[in-house]
Amino acid sequence: MPAVHVATYSQHPLHKRVLFRLYAIGAHLHQFVRVRTTPTGWLVLAIMAMAVVFGIDTNRSAAYQFFPLGLAMLVLALLWNLAWRCPPLTAIRSCPRYATVGTPFGYRVKLTHSSKRTLVNCHIREWLRAPIPARDTFLNTVEPGEKKRNIVDRFFVYYRWMWLRQKAHIAETQPSASLVLPSQTETTVELGITPLRRGVLHLNQLRLLHSDVLGLFWSTHRLQCNNTASIVVLPKRYYLPALSFAGESRYKTGGGSLSSSIGESEEFMGLREYQAGDPLKHIDWKSWAKQRKPIVKEYQDEFVPHYALVLDTFGQGIEETVFEEAVSVAATFACDLDTKESLLDLLFVGDEAHCFTSGRGTTLVEKMLEILAAVEPSCEGSFVQLKHLVQAHSRDLSTCICIFTTWDAERKKLVDALRVQNIQVRAIVLYDTAHPFAAAHAQPDIDFIDTESIQAKLALW
Repeated sequence: MPAVHVATYSQHPLHKRVLFRLYAIGAHLHQFVRVRTTPTGWLVLAIMAMAVVFGIDTNRSAAYQFFPLGLAMLVLALLWNLAWRCPPLTAIRSCPRYATVGTPFGYRVKLTHSSKRTLVNCHIREWLRAPIPARDTFLNTVEPGEKKRNIVDRFFVYYRWMWLRQKAHIAETQPSASLVLPSQTETTVELGITPLRRGVLHLNQLRLLHSDVLGLFWSTHRLQCNNTASIVVLPKRYYLPALSFAGESRYKTGGGSLSSSIGESEEFMGLREYQAGDPLKHIDWKSWAKQRKPIVKEYQDEFVPHYALVLDTFGQGIEETVFEEAVSVAATFACDLDTKESLLDLLFVGDEAHCFTSGRGTTLVEKMLEILAAVEPSCEGSFVQLKHLVQAHSRDLSTCICIFTTWDAERKKLVDALRVQNIQVRAIVLYDTAHPFAAAHAQPDIDFIDTESIQAKLALW
């Protein structure tokens, strides 16, 4: 993929710079109102709006009288919230280390209430910043299909803004159930979060929500929390049946530490006469003394089932959905391949070429999933880099699972080259249903899977 030119701030049109500021202010305002308004408050606002519509003619309808009544209630609620002071509360989170995209998870918060007041009708909520993209990201990133929109949409770039906001929205939080906090007590509260995107979720703002006397608005107060939490959100994973590959085990140099459980161990085979080049540690001194000539012990070399998981991070105009599904499929294989009896290499190219090995005595599968949680598409370089990386490790491989985001001559050459080396290759090409260009080159020995039927196809493996 060619390098993307990033323009400076002053090189962008003035109207886009102004639109970014307006959209950012609107997003902050929207979150401020949405989170702090209770369902009852929204009902009062809706009644006030209807009063304006149906009571515009004061001579024919008395509906207008609901507007000043609702306004008085709102003012009273706001003044109450401004006057209310939060008592001293401290909190300690107890969070899991990992979470998975789309799977809700719960964690506990221990609250210590040291004042002499009893708090009623309050909630605890984890506060996440409004999902607002960075200014340079908004100005330099083009929404997929933006060129096909009409001139008005391209001028206001509102759909680009919404697309980037959706990408930045990493998780959805929910407030706790209604709480009653007695004075000078400790209480444990259950909170829940639903991760929406992979990456690292930082929890650093825990807030107390307390409603006014009319129950229209929440007053929010940041709690003193003795710890912050960083949760690694792993890619979602699919179901795979039991995997069995017919690739041959390969000799693994320096594999003595793995011989207890992986592959064929260095087993004693017998005695023979010494030959030039035999290591001295293999000499059997007792047999030498009896035979009066050098005798060495002979061992069988260690052979290890060695798999490779190749993730394609390249592709001209790669769809975000396709890439995210490719990462999910890679995470699925990383979890389901039995690394207790084999070795697994994860090969991909990011800012540089990477090879991570999982198996007994090496990197754990959890660490490999953390790596996949942070991988991004390659904006520079070409697929040739990944091809050279795979070929450099090919002599150790028995089976190679390739996950491609497109299909072309270079990828076909890689698959053919691996098969020539007697390596079992299972290749998956993912494509978007709306852009099935890759499926047009389908081959019987390659699995072409659209993003909407991944689980159904993988279940047949």
